[in-house]
Amino acid sequence: MADESRQMMVPDRERLPILVFFHGHALAHTIRPLVVARALRARGYPVILAGSGKHSTRVVEEGFDYRDIETMPQERMDEFVLVRGRDDYHDTRWVERLVHVERGLMREIEPRLVIVDQRRTVRLSAAFEGVDQMEICNGYLQPGAPGLGADRPSIARRWRSKAPFVRVGMRHAAEYKPTHRLALMADVPEFYPPGTAAGAPGWHYVGPLLDSSQPQSRIDCLDEGWDTSRPLVYLTIGSSGRSAEYLEGMVEAFAGSPYRLVITTAGRARVSSAHDNVRVFDYLPGELILARADVLVGVTGIGAIYQALRCGKPVIGVPEHADQRIHLGRVETLGLGRMLAREEFTPSAVLRAVDALMVDCEPLGARCRAFAEHLRGWDGGEAAADVVDGHLSSGRPARLDRLGRSLRRYAALVRMTPLRWINPRSHRRP
Repeated sequence: MADESRQMMVPDRERLPILVFFHGHALAHTIRPLVVARALRARGYPVILAGSGKHSTRVVEEGFDYRDIETMPQERMDEFVLVRGRDDYHDTRWVERLVHVERGLMREIEPRLVIVDQRRTVRLSAAFEGVDQMEICNGYLQPGAPGLGADRPSIARRWRSKAPFVRVGMRHAAEYKPTHRLALMADVPEFYPPGTAAGAPGWHYVGPLLDSSQPQSRIDCLDEGWDTSRPLVYLTIGSSGRSAEYLEGMVEAFAGSPYRLVITTAGRARVSSAHDNVRVFDYLPGELILARADVLVGVTGIGAIYQALRCGKPVIGVPEHADQRIHLGRVETLGLGRMLAREEFTPSAVLRAVDALMVDCEPLGARCRAFAEHLRGWDGGEAAADVVDGHLSSGRPARLDRLGRSLRRYAALVRMTPLRWINPRSHRRP
């Protein structure tokens, strides 16, 4: 009955194409848009997914209309973030380049709405083309959210990251059009509570956007051929980031421990085990492992964290990016696990952390099971599709956002003055 009422909310869905941008170099930023796209397709919207990267095969396998477009290379992002400790991997040339690609695709498809995950240039492209947009993001970004403390970047660092976008926006200021911008927060309020601006217009909790696997009572590779009475530790290395040179040491350290260890590598590392209590896989659905595991360990993004918490299991995580530090900080604050510093992520330190967790297993397990109840009623894909339905049926007039208003004022000022310092077009190099 609920599905029928939703169908009545937005007539002619088949005439309202939705363009979804994803970052195919990272599994989380592929899965989250894909979960939303599935729900929208089931409601009759024409859905086109655009991106590139090794995880794009997931989109192709599900039969979506897929456009392979240029994406910021993961190697460049890792070089800046992991090696240089900076997040200004977009320069003006890259912003112009990606905006040109995105605008061309929008003009071809003429979408009624764009949805984006981890592609910052789409904000400019959609505004220049006058297309409403929704961004998949996390709750700590909402207006009035609690301060990030030590994780808040300096003013200089924030400006370095934003400056190329501002420059490109200034170049195309006269093209900035009124649109709607909304946010799909892939979180629950119990993890990231509403800020002082609770209920800020356009910001919507939709719950975790996770790939769900059908529960299986028995899986041979997990349930056969070893002592299942021993606690099971699940180690994930993440789908991007630094090389996992520590894996060989983890295998050897856990070989002599009282635990079983399952490692998933996402095809990013070659490691094997000849030990009875350690098994290594390129890929297995995380929730199938976590249904049997006692703890999740590793480089954990928000998707893996929510998978563990949905199964009522604690997390021992090591962050590689600022957002992972923020997520794991919340895990610690809520008493649902522990964050290790990168330099602490050694086989011996991980074993000690697991040992300490097992000592505290009763109260910790109770907290994790209680938090799992907060997640049980959420269906992220359907909640996101409800937001899309509500927006497309609202008929609210579009308006310029704060950036658009600033850029329009700048464009007007440029037209009025010949000064070289403010009007770059008034000066021509010889």
